[in-house]
Amino acid sequence: MSLLFIDTSCDLSDEQIKKMGVECIRMPFKYDGKKTQYDENYDFDRLHSKCRKGIDISTYTLTVKDYVKFLEEPLKNGDDILYLHSSAHMISTENLVLAKGQLLEQYPDRKIILVDSCNFSVGTGILAYLIALKFIASATIDEIEEYLLQIRNEYQLFMLLDSVDTLVANNVLAEEKSHGFTLNIKPIITLDMDGNCILTDRVNGRKKGAQKLIEYIRLYGENVIDYPINVVYSSSEQEAEELKEKLFGYFGKDANIFLQRMTPANMALVGGGALGICFHLRKKI
Repeated sequence: MSLLFIDTSCDLSDEQIKKMGVECIRMPFKYDGKKTQYDENYDFDRLHSKCRKGIDISTYTLTVKDYVKFLEEPLKNGDDILYLHSSAHMISTENLVLAKGQLLEQYPDRKIILVDSCNFSVGTGILAYLIALKFIASATIDEIEEYLLQIRNEYQLFMLLDSVDTLVANNVLAEEKSHGFTLNIKPIITLDMDGNCILTDRVNGRKKGAQKLIEYIRLYGENVIDYPINVVYSSSEQEAEELKEKLFGYFGKDANIFLQRMTPANMALVGGGALGICFHLRKKI
């Protein structure tokens, strides 16, 4: 038997993950300097309110021991594993790779396949949803790996942020990329074909930024109506709902649009003002 693993950096809801039938590792974060976990009942609004008042949240990297704890039991039971993770350029996978090596020494007859989505947040989430469908249809993990490598650059995430300061602090973007922003100039980021985070645009204000996200899908999207469209937000649900309604207005009410709230760990990485959209295109730009 085989199992699919993802983690909460894919920004899918607990309900969606349960329906997909995959195993999911919760990614913790640091809240006021302390390691913190969350569940589906976590008070996200209170967290965002505290952040606006100056309470610090930051990323927390799982240890080798953490990953071994999550992955060892299936191997003991004779299961093989495919783990789809976010871009290693966004979230460190060094300890995951070390855990894989350690586990394969203990269970040499088992298989662990790690696949880098070359994406982040709902970009990874869309891929997770698609491979779950394959898994339900009885595809093997080798077939799923091959499928992932074929499609992972057919979905692109564009994300409006308040600033790139947290990305720079987390060594995702170079410090020089943070220059040239005033209070109202907002960055838009994306990930390239190798999963590197790049600054793709600067816009004057969040309303223009949201409109720019729609422009991207209109310019680069291919057969968009036939594939899932994911909208993700970290703090303003109203802003995300408005973007969703504009997309329905453009693509029609039959469009398959999902609205996702960003997890605290991802918010710690990109900041509290994130609004993103992920859609199908022929190949990443």
